[in-house]
Amino acid sequence: MSKLRKFEDEFSVELLTSGLFPEEIISDGQRHRCVAEGDGQGEKNGWYILMNGRGMFGNLKVGSVKNWESLSCRKEISTEINHARAPLTAAPLSQGGVVSLQRCSEIMPQPISWLWDEWLPAGKLTILAGSAGVSKSTVSLSFAATVSRGGSWPDGTNFPSQENVLIWSSEDSANDIIVPRLTVAGADLERCLILREVNQHGKRRAFDPSQDIVKLESAIKNLGSVRLLIIDPIVSVVSGDMHRANEVRRSLQSIIDFAEKYNCAVVGISHVAKGSAGKSPYDRVIGSQAFTALARVVLMAAKEDDGDRRILARAKSNIGQDSGGIEYSLHEASYSSLERKEINASFITWGKSLSGSARELLDQVEHIDNFNEKRTRIELKRLITSAIKNAGGEILSEVLKKEVEAAGFSFHAAKRVKNELNITSEKSTMNGPWTWRLLTDDPYGT
Repeated sequence: MSKLRKFEDEFSVELLTSGLFPEEIISDGQRHRCVAEGDGQGEKNGWYILMNGRGMFGNLKVGSVKNWESLSCRKEISTEINHARAPLTAAPLSQGGVVSLQRCSEIMPQPISWLWDEWLPAGKLTILAGSAGVSKSTVSLSFAATVSRGGSWPDGTNFPSQENVLIWSSEDSANDIIVPRLTVAGADLERCLILREVNQHGKRRAFDPSQDIVKLESAIKNLGSVRLLIIDPIVSVVSGDMHRANEVRRSLQSIIDFAEKYNCAVVGISHVAKGSAGKSPYDRVIGSQAFTALARVVLMAAKEDDGDRRILARAKSNIGQDSGGIEYSLHEASYSSLERKEINASFITWGKSLSGSARELLDQVEHIDNFNEKRTRIELKRLITSAIKNAGGEILSEVLKKEVEAAGFSFHAAKRVKNELNITSEKSTMNGPWTWRLLTDDPYGT
């Protein structure tokens, strides 16, 4: 029996006794998924890595990880390595430092650690970007709620533990926005912490990661661990010009090092450039491209004009799937505080999973059309203003949609030309229907 086959057979026995059932054992140093005990139909929550008699395996559903090494071949491998390789020495530098080198063969491959499989990597930076009004902050607090209390992610996968969350927001106040939103999202508030200012020499100043990251590490020691850090917005980290790559990289490096050291997922919230709909999602994030270059995953959130449909799409991933999305919607809830004050807060509910590239999914809700014929645009404008005037100055969006489509036009195109008319779209209540209203007489009316 070959040495490789012996490793694979021993490893296979270890997996089976641990409740993992691979179809085959592949010894290539890559992560492979397999069925785990308790999986439903089509699920593969088990995984393994094997190479040169060393491996590791785990179960995503319960968050287990275990290292493995072949006992029967350990001495043989060690002897071969020692005979084949000379030791590496570090050469002193003129400045008094040394260069440290390590052979890749001596480094144990590790799988990517995920808080939410294929969506939120632990120990790395994720950018969550979108236009104003798509509820990016509320989405991030939905993530915080899941991490703090445990439970299910939007796609139904399980987060088995209850972990601490750190929130650094320079835009939303904690008492009337962040905490109420966490509450209605079902978060464990004991495990959610707000990163405030730094108290230094009796004076308070804003937190600056470039010089305060050690102070933050000291502050969280008693917590045990922090698994999720939300930064809203991510540009607040940059002490210089957010459009200069070198300054962005220098400012973000301390955050990236913190994430790796504590295996903490970092979600940085960002806006997208105005008028960028239809362009590559990767290029729409404001500021230097260093933001998206340093992030291992970039998520894009978008909302349908004059509608309630929203989607979260994967625009980039260097470490997993870079396509697909999930629908979500925004709702509002009320509850009474301890002082018997009524508090209103928004929360997210998640819908079905979506397939397709980020650009395809974003185009579905942002409605990018090639609609350039001047005459056709004028005809559509006349139709819209005429329909609204005939309805008494305002019309339900669904009614107008039927009239537009009956005339052979796309309602997506109608939404585009609406911005060129004196027309507003609004809802009388949060869950009510959309209405189009003509503000003044339009030159394209009849």
